[in-house]
Amino acid sequence: MAYGIKYRLEFSDDLENGKKIEILKKDYTGSVLPLVGTSDPVEISWEGDDDFYSPIKGSSCLINLFVTEDVSYDNFYEFNEREYRVNLYYKDASNIYQIFWTGWIVADNFSEAITTKPFPITINALDGLGLLKSFDYPIYTTQVTGRTFTSTLTSILDYLDLDLEFYVSNDIRRYQNPSNSLFDELVPQFQNGWFKDGGNLMDAKAVLEMMLRVTNSRIFQSLGKWYIINNSSYNEQSLKDTISTYTSTNHVPPTGIKASQTSYLVANETEAVELVLYNYLGVYQSTIDVNVLKEIPTNLKPLNNSFLQTNLRPLEKYSYKIDLSQNDTNYFKNGGFEFGTISTNTILNWVTYSAVSGVSAAAILDNVIVLQGNNSVTTTSSNTVLANTRKMLTTTETVMINSQTLANVFKFNIFVSHNSTSAVQLYYIIKVVDNSPDSYVDIWWNATTEAWVTSEFKNPVTLEEVNVWEEFEFDIESFPSGYDVGVTVEFYEPRVATVNGFNAFYIDNVSFSYTNPDFSDFYKKKTKSLEVIRKRDITASLSGVLNVSDIKVSNILYSYQAFLGGISGDYFRPRDNYYIGGTSYNPGLMMPIEEITTQQVMNDYRNFVTRYEVDLYNLEKTPLGLHNKLWVNFGSAILQDSLSCYIDSMTYNVKKNTYSVTMHIPNQNDDIANTLIKNYTN
Repeated sequence: MAYGIKYRLEFSDDLENGKKIEILKKDYTGSVLPLVGTSDPVEISWEGDDDFYSPIKGSSCLINLFVTEDVSYDNFYEFNEREYRVNLYYKDASNIYQIFWTGWIVADNFSEAITTKPFPITINALDGLGLLKSFDYPIYTTQVTGRTFTSTLTSILDYLDLDLEFYVSNDIRRYQNPSNSLFDELVPQFQNGWFKDGGNLMDAKAVLEMMLRVTNSRIFQSLGKWYIINNSSYNEQSLKDTISTYTSTNHVPPTGIKASQTSYLVANETEAVELVLYNYLGVYQSTIDVNVLKEIPTNLKPLNNSFLQTNLRPLEKYSYKIDLSQNDTNYFKNGGFEFGTISTNTILNWVTYSAVSGVSAAAILDNVIVLQGNNSVTTTSSNTVLANTRKMLTTTETVMINSQTLANVFKFNIFVSHNSTSAVQLYYIIKVVDNSPDSYVDIWWNATTEAWVTSEFKNPVTLEEVNVWEEFEFDIESFPSGYDVGVTVEFYEPRVATVNGFNAFYIDNVSFSYTNPDFSDFYKKKTKSLEVIRKRDITASLSGVLNVSDIKVSNILYSYQAFLGGISGDYFRPRDNYYIGGTSYNPGLMMPIEEITTQQVMNDYRNFVTRYEVDLYNLEKTPLGLHNKLWVNFGSAILQDSLSCYIDSMTYNVKKNTYSVTMHIPNQNDDIANTLIKNYTN
């Protein structure tokens, strides 16, 4: 979409550094009109809470203006949230405007005084990260292979329509491709989407949070780019390289990591982190090292005696729970028809039929009446003929069955829109195609005799009710021995006693899954979760507990074939580096990614975590961003922290050049001793 600048305000902060805010309108081509700002025209805030591992740091922009006799503005509340875009700029050392923040005006947060002119108005704009909950996880309508975290991240950010480049900083690497960025190597087995309850797609925000939790990361906007950084190891790259070389040479991790970090910080007063840059399409651009360090009070001056220190208690236990409810026992992929495009009537792994007299019935993907999720398949075709030959819906390919010895359960749900209570029937076929060299004949399931037969058989289903969803479940015997089993299913158009009053027929949630041969519940009792627990090896009494749940991807569970979110590979940190180019290395230093990130959390919380709240005045031309780290360094005789701080939340008053900051000190010293527990629960 094209946007034109409709309003502009240029001003300077307290240090006479140039600033500019612009409001752009969709398809606007007129002249640029003035904004009249108050004494505090712009304020940017990044949200935060007590959990500094919270993965999403959304931001907002508050614009304070005056309506005067000569200057008025559009009624922003009359338009949708993508009608007006806000850009905030700062002048760099070369006196050139650079983007600092961008977002969209949110009309429901517009306010103005009811009084005579001049009167103030307040406009609120958001970067959109917090609004991702209103979007479904972005799905693919064709089978996708190799959909990386980078690809998924790009698809989610695309909802925001900001088209920002993004940086990734995470020093965890995959053994199989150690030179690649982590997000390019994480590829869940199931490529098309995740569900929260079996039938409804997860929202985009939940999926984004999950990916960030898996990698111990956070996302935020800073200086006009998205940053995705590790919550624990966002620090000097040259030290990481030194540590990596030590481990690969000596085959054991070094000791005294924190002391080395402190020595480097004091000696160099810099902290250059490695950033991998992607464009807004998710295409790799470059890898650079950038000094992100700012010092207090050298670069930023504390104000108002506001320096408040708190200490967060150390952890006794960290619980990381992986949800296994999506264990895939349904052989018919996309049985809820979520992965499809209504406009083109395409459905992943299924085909609908166009109306051809005597051959097929017209069926389409639809979102009007559904059982779960967003889609079902519907037809308005029907007939009164007993011997129904008009296909409506079939699987597009033969589905291979892993086990011949287990029995199966066939389920589907039907909704009939009908103005009468006349009888409605549906016919279905389950066909087994042999793929073995022995060339066994095709067989069909006969639900009447409950046996496999060698001639085509259409199974009738009689609906008991209309205008409600009705579930049908059928026990299917195990397959004959010797078959290399491939299964297809076909649905035929409904048969009605009379076509008068018949409106439409809907089908949703088709599944074909294994069960115990005697149809008992033995195989239906599935593990619901895997809880990865880190528990401190310490005799002292600790009470700190941190819990994370609803994770649907796992490296630990990659070999569990029924698990949809399996991630392959072996992972390591710089301190775990294997022996590159040698004949021996310590494979025990490589771990599943869950074991690495849970260890990082325990390391940070080994002792009381120092956290600061402070008001700061920026002494430099470039504004402070959330990607910066802050080092409290009043000198070793007064107060000199051993490490720099992550910024967890911040409010920036642009005119006054002041920042209200909450920040904490990480601690990735030598790994703290703890016991790793893997608890499977039903």
